Amino acid sequence: MNLLTMEINYQGFADAYREPTNKIPHFAFSVVEYNNDYFRYFVPKIRWQENSAHLIKRFERNPSCMRTIGHVTETYARSIWKVKQQMESPTFDYSNKSAVEKIFDRIVEAGVRLCVYGMPIVIMETGTGNLSARVQLVIERYARLHKNVNLIEATNVLLQHPALTYSQKYRLALLDAAVRIKSTPSSRSKFIRQIIQDFGWINFGYKGPELSEEDVMREIKEIAQHPLNQLLSMRKEIKIYPTRVRSAQHALFARLKMNAHDQALCKAAALGNYLKLYRKDLLFVINSLIYCILEPRKGSFTHEELGYLALSEARALIHSGRVNISRKELRERKRYSLHFSETQKIVTGKNARMFVKKHFEKNEVDTDLRVLEGQTASLGDGRLVEGIVKIVINVSDISKVQPGDIMVSTATVPPMLPAMKCAAAIVTDVGGITSHAAIVARELNKPCVIGTKHATKVFKDGDKILVDVRHGYVRKV
Repeated sequence: MNLLTMEINYQGFADAYREPTNKIPHFAFSVVEYNNDYFRYFVPKIRWQENSAHLIKRFERNPSCMRTIGHVTETYARSIWKVKQQMESPTFDYSNKSAVEKIFDRIVEAGVRLCVYGMPIVIMETGTGNLSARVQLVIERYARLHKNVNLIEATNVLLQHPALTYSQKYRLALLDAAVRIKSTPSSRSKFIRQIIQDFGWINFGYKGPELSEEDVMREIKEIAQHPLNQLLSMRKEIKIYPTRVRSAQHALFARLKMNAHDQALCKAAALGNYLKLYRKDLLFVINSLIYCILEPRKGSFTHEELGYLALSEARALIHSGRVNISRKELRERKRYSLHFSETQKIVTGKNARMFVKKHFEKNEVDTDLRVLEGQTASLGDGRLVEGIVKIVINVSDISKVQPGDIMVSTATVPPMLPAMKCAAAIVTDVGGITSHAAIVARELNKPCVIGTKHATKVFKDGDKILVDVRHGYVRKV
């Protein structure tokens, strides 16, 4: 995580309070803490909880409000793809300062607006209203009346959205390439170039890099080790995913005899899940375009230092070719800094740490606990999982996770995806069934227990733990 690309998120979150259609009752200022590419987002607790409760009630009265968020998201998505296409055109002149400034402003505005309309979903999930818990209570009310309906399995079915994510589309493109290359090896370069053009941004995260030809070729080779009939089966499974999800949901709604309003609630929550991933992917596209604009203009700044420019400073760099900030200050921002969303003020070092110590709530934790209860977000194959703990707080921790390890995190963020793919199970301190960890775990079919509150404090690297997804707890072995 870094200031340059994350500022789009919390600038949008700040503007969300002023957006009339969001109807968020109480303004809540925010402070973002950066600590060597790790960030935390702070808001006034009581106001955030009040906003969450208010939005949950509004959502329960009118689930169709989620469709409005979906329509707006799609509008800005079209704008982003259009800009990407324009920048990739051979006729686009990167030396035309005026044209590049307009492009920069346009993609930043699109990103901010995505976050403006995405903010209600975030507030509903993380406040005391807890969208996940409320929707699960609705499902549980029906599941209790049917002995053969498993609540966790029913929740997983009903909170899926019948649309392919970009991760699934990327996987499908790799499978297509693997199948075709098996029969026509000479077509390899053509397919790799097409995949990079369509999905080069997919693992960009907040600072890159984009996919390389070597990255894509490595993934295709790994996939191509499967026999052809298995590749075709895997490809078909992704293609029929939307139909399979719709059919499973239709059958379960009928079996539970769920009324129309409660069905609408479940469908809206599922759409919210999808929109969170969609917004994440669109922001990755935006981030890749921002770096594409700034890299040729960075001068003496390193790639890492570039990531700690504020958006206003990045625009100044495009406009004049220079910015009034030293490399030392950028390194200090990375090492430890606070960014105040309303004033755009940035405080670094000792002053920042003193502010946190004085104003931010600190929770004491009993580190002798051996069992933590949480909420099952994904069953995986439903079996008990035993493995070695790897604490993943920063993106730099990703490399610690080896196959068979159990990834334990405060809350997962998109750049942690490689570790999530590698882990045997995922455990988080916070989050609900519509959180990033929950959505991705279901997509990967990984066992996942969320909302344990203190897993990152109670467990440490090297501990052996058991994850029981059937009963929603984690135990030190």
